Amino acid sequence: MKLFNRISLFAVVFSLLLLVSPYPAAAGQVVATATPIAVQYNIGESVSVSASGSITMAGSGNSNIVTLTINYNLIPSNHASQDLYGYTYFTSSTAALSAGSGQNVPASNLVATVTGSGANAYMNCNTQGSNGSGPFHTILGSDFLCSSVDIPYATWSGAPSGSNTSTIALAFATGTAPTGAGNYSGTLNFIAGLN
Repeated sequence: MKLFNRISLFAVVFSLLLLVSPYPAAAGQVVATATPIAVQYNIGESVSVSASGSITMAGSGNSNIVTLTINYNLIPSNHASQDLYGYTYFTSSTAALSAGSGQNVPASNLVATVTGSGANAYMNCNTQGSNGSGPFHTILGSDFLCSSVDIPYATWSGAPSGSNTSTIALAFATGTAPTGAGNYSGTLNFIAGLN
């Protein structure tokens, strides 16, 4: 009888242990799910332009160059068929360079030479080419552009996040270098955008 009680007691204890086991039984598991949540990460479009270097002009030649870099991160479908342009310009047509006391070099006496991908060979500094009535003309309020870099839509839309680097050298147009003594100086500006 004692043996029977011990076996019974062992069976009861073992059954209780199974009931409180931390490992659930394989059958009859309960699972719940939640409504999916959308995740978004938006990066805005951007175009930036930077320049480094210096230009020191001497006679009809030049020394040193300016490096123009256009960085872009764009959505092609927002700008179908628009090219990405970079321009250099002076803000004065009559005094792009000046030594003071009326000793001025007009923008039309200067020519910019651009090298690099998408570069247009040169422009006189008082023309805006085919963009004379475009947004650059509106933004600048002048026609004193010197050079341009054209990155066609077909090029940038294939790699919508990237950069373009060109170099710019500035020279006097033939026979237009100033003859009066003085330290002539001016400011070459830069702009980039879609057009």
